Amino acid sequence: MGAGCSLRCDAGPSAVAATWLREHFRDSDGVGAIFPPMIYTVISLKCLGVGDDAPEMQWALKQLDDLMLEEDDTIRLQPCFSPVWDTALVAQRPVRCRPAPAGGA
Repeated sequence: MGAGCSLRCDAGPSAVAATWLREHFRDSDGVGAIFPPMIYTVISLKCLGVGDDAPEMQWALKQLDDLMLEEDDTIRLQPCFSPVWDTALVAQRPVRCRPAPAGGA
């Protein structure tokens, strides 16, 4: 068990959870590419007993680190990678803003 985690699981469910997490890491900028699932990934790995130096934990911590924006003496944390949400919003515009049909109807 990870330090500070009171969750207790049988080996079966823990193994299933660990496998699910690892499968969803592939080709991902963090599970969901937004802050909440990224931090929950770190918490889940800790609860599964994954060490801080394990490749999965290093990957999960890097995804969080990539959300940090350093400016002068300030660090801000983005809630997500901007293109994730911006792309979805921009893709909706053509659907919502279709030109009026010919003939003014």
